[in-house]
Amino acid sequence: MNTDSSMDFKYLIQDFSWYYIGARMTYDEMVDLEDMPGRFRTAVFRYMEDETDMDKTLAEHLLTMDRGSRSAMIYERLRALFTILPNPEKGRMKQEIIKAEDFFDDEQLRQSLFPREISEVRFKKKNLMFLRV
Repeated sequence: MNTDSSMDFKYLIQDFSWYYIGARMTYDEMVDLEDMPGRFRTAVFRYMEDETDMDKTLAEHLLTMDRGSRSAMIYERLRALFTILPNPEKGRMKQEIIKAEDFFDDEQLRQSLFPREISEVRFKKKNLMFLRV
């Protein structure tokens, strides 16, 4: 039995209009998933692979990427939303969902977060469809 709690945040789920990706998944794990949308996989290889290690988790990458990077541009064009878990020690009593552009603009927030506090990245299928890769 695997007791690694990070497995709780390694998933790709889709519904009628959204993709939900667990933020503790590495880029290598993501692109190897059979259900991963091809357009997103292409964006990872074309834009993100040169900017980060593929064995880095999405959460780690989100906290370390530069505001002007191509990776940040992809998440902003997808109009991605990031789910931040509650942390009473930091005064965050409930889960927050933050838009990519607000997340990258708020350097203080990004510096105060630990990778384990970011649980999910989500974006609309429609936004992925219009992403130029």
